[in-house]
Amino acid sequence: MGGHAVRFHGVERGTVDFDFVVDPQDWDSLPNRLDELSLFDGPPHEGPSWRPEDFRRFVVGRLPDGSEERVELWRRNHLLDRFEQLSQRRAEGEYGGGRIAALSLEDLMRSKRTEREQDWDDLRLLEEVADERSLAGCDAQHREEALSKLRSRRGFERGKHPIQRAPRGR
Repeated sequence: MGGHAVRFHGVERGTVDFDFVVDPQDWDSLPNRLDELSLFDGPPHEGPSWRPEDFRRFVVGRLPDGSEERVELWRRNHLLDRFEQLSQRRAEGEYGGGRIAALSLEDLMRSKRTEREQDWDDLRLLEEVADERSLAGCDAQHREEALSKLRSRRGFERGKHPIQRAPRGR
């Protein structure tokens, strides 16, 4: 989830952290599990959290500008379904030279309905991606259904031009 998932779904976006939804069963063992990875120089340093029962932040290092690079992990998020459901709907593909699983486009858009302006900017662009995919994948028979699901102004502009049909012979 987060900025890297936004990029995975086709929107260019910079980010300084890595956001993950984790299996709730792994919650208590996170520091030990993270310590096994080669991300950290020494034991993982846990940063502050406003919802420690649902959200944990670990500092990976510092970027050249001095800001923290972080791994942020969610056990529960009020905008999202349970981990098992998210996992069943996940999107998979190549990203950053490896194969990853990301939130589905629909789940990612749901997760962006927060108080942060950056999330609403992401949502607007992700809606355009969803509209493009919907319109690109529909034929004349399913056009009305695709049009009823449009979310963005760009999708509407593209969708209002009907598919041109070849004239019928006499």
